[in-house]
Amino acid sequence: MTKDKMIKDIMTTELITVMPTDDLEKAKQVFEKNKIRHILVVDNKKLVGILSQHDLLRVSFGNTYGDDQATMDDAIVNMLKVTDVMRHKPVTINIDDTIEDAIFILLNRRFHSLPVVDNNNIPIGIVTTTDFLKLLVPNHNI
Repeated sequence: MTKDKMIKDIMTTELITVMPTDDLEKAKQVFEKNKIRHILVVDNKKLVGILSQHDLLRVSFGNTYGDDQATMDDAIVNMLKVTDVMRHKPVTINIDDTIEDAIFILLNRRFHSLPVVDNNNIPIGIVTTTDFLKLLVPNHNI
């Protein structure tokens, strides 16, 4: 892995987004359908937040209510909007930053993803810990 390699060389550009006013059920379905762990939240094309599967788990009761867990979780998911759970004003990275820059942010802030934005805060990509792992095992189809 070359730490001088640029973010634009490894970022994912096929972005999957939701709006802050979308309900959490829609976001949950987007996660499941696309087999992803992070969704960019946009409003008027600009990045306003990021939602992770972990964020959804934070509003889950887990096994607290036994057999009624799914019912409780569904009720909560139906009550909340993406804006209620997302991370507002996420840390971002620029397309011309290096992989080393991104890794430094991810390690120090304990993030697993960074939105890549242009000068107008419009998302153009996302880079995740999975992208860095793929650099270590380049011939593996993930």
